[in-house]
Amino acid sequence: MSAILATYSVEVSGTVHSAIFENSFLNLYLAVGMARVRAAILNAPRIDLSRLVNARVTVHGAYGATFTNRRQLTGFVVHVQTLKDVAVSERVRSNPNALPLRRAADLLQFSPVTPGHGAA
Repeated sequence: MSAILATYSVEVSGTVHSAIFENSFLNLYLAVGMARVRAAILNAPRIDLSRLVNARVTVHGAYGATFTNRRQLTGFVVHVQTLKDVAVSERVRSNPNALPLRRAADLLQFSPVTPGHGAA
């Protein structure tokens, strides 16, 4: 049996839902549409992870997949070389109370000009 090993360089944009240091990796769990992708950053410096949670980021790295022992696909991973390969395109609001006040009748109505509302 022979196998061909291939690496694909990818760019993935998504919202960081969680971030955690595990062993020598910083793992960012991104929401990308309906999918969830893990970005594994090798030897990342210890930083304040609260700056990244809920931020919109773009990561550059090598694409991979994770499987069970029974060869069932469990998820996708982007192997990122350094934190320099993570670009933050939209920062987290420092004060969640700073969101604009809206009337209850307007909450479920689409508005193309209201920030944070509408398309994902």
